[in-house]
Amino acid sequence: MKKLFLAVLILFTLTGCFNYHELENFGITSSILFDYEGDEYKITIEIVEKEEEEDKQVLYEGSGKTISDALQKALLSAGKKLSYYHLNAVLLTENVDIHEVLLYLIRNPQINNSFYVVLTESKEVYDNEEDDLGKTVSEILKATKSYSFFDIAEVLFDDKLDMALPYLSKELRIDSVVPYHQFKQLEKLNFEETEIYKMLANVNGSNVDTKCSKDKNFTVNVNSVSTSFKFEDKIKTKVKLEVSIAEFTCDFDLREPKGIDKVESLANKQIKKEIEEVLKKIKDGKADLFGLNQIIYNKRHTLDKSFYDYDFEVEVETHINKKGLIY
Repeated sequence: MKKLFLAVLILFTLTGCFNYHELENFGITSSILFDYEGDEYKITIEIVEKEEEEDKQVLYEGSGKTISDALQKALLSAGKKLSYYHLNAVLLTENVDIHEVLLYLIRNPQINNSFYVVLTESKEVYDNEEDDLGKTVSEILKATKSYSFFDIAEVLFDDKLDMALPYLSKELRIDSVVPYHQFKQLEKLNFEETEIYKMLANVNGSNVDTKCSKDKNFTVNVNSVSTSFKFEDKIKTKVKLEVSIAEFTCDFDLREPKGIDKVESLANKQIKKEIEEVLKKIKDGKADLFGLNQIIYNKRHTLDKSFYDYDFEVEVETHINKKGLIY
């Protein structure tokens, strides 16, 4: 019995030492940037290392005719095995074939599927003084309820769906969204259009500016949104909003019900107009970002006509939180 106990103890001791040395040779990858320039993929890998209890960002780069070649060269320059299980973000420039990159990622069994995918201009995003850019990007996108790779991957297997990717500026701001139709990039949605897109995607936190006269206006913050799409002879879009007033320079008296009613009416009109413009842009690009073709198919049991063959009918209900207005 003592010999058996000793053998087990030695086994655990040896295993612990083996794992420790293996971990020393691993690099924890936080983000990967894919670029394409001069007929070559250019890949930047961000590894986060602990140095005196602080995180330190280390970048490795590689280039090659294929994604595999570029990654392999980056791995060789790192001089260690890389772990992708804690990958936070994949950054893509607009130069890459996004379909090819997404397929590569989904085929790689070592990569988790909970990371976020974002477009950006170039590797200059790493010039920010961030100890862990991948984590920072992940937290930004999580706060805006962007889709993880798991959600985006659904588009690879469903030909009725399209996607939109957030665009990360060099200053690490998400101020636009890029829609795709069958993985072909369409015109960007600017900041104001992105705020409306968030409403349509049931994401809280949008801001909308509305004029009440030539030189006066008010701004509302969307605290909660409920958007639904229903297909009949048209695609009926109903948006219910609970908002609070952030800024107000109009002449209406918000202490009176008539003043509140007037603001809600103007907000409804403005938001409805902006939603119609965004839906037209998406319709013209044939980008099914909200699963509209599936709604049509469920209703008609056929898809002889796509969502962009139908007209939209938009209804908006804006309710203002009166806290702080009536006193």
